[in-house]
Amino acid sequence: MSGLVILFMLFDGISKLMLVPQVVEATNQIGYPANVIRPIGIILLLCTILYAVPRTAITGAILLWGGLYFRDQRVRGLIPLRYPAVSR
Repeated sequence: MSGLVILFMLFDGISKLMLVPQVVEATNQIGYPANVIRPIGIILLLCTILYAVPRTAITGAILLWGGLYFRDQRVRGLIPLRYPAVSR
């Protein structure tokens, strides 16, 4: 299952880097300007690589689905952000 996700994300990231016309059009239709498509592709590929490497898979998964983390309280409950205590 993870392999399919990785393949899809790699395909999506590479198509964004190559500025495939259909990808540019679809990205514009959802409200993103053309000048952010390549940076999105780079970020997507970096997050996918993190997800594909076992030692960094959790970090990669959180970054890939970060929007879900901020939109859904249940997901935040599963992975709470903890800040170190500040000594005074």
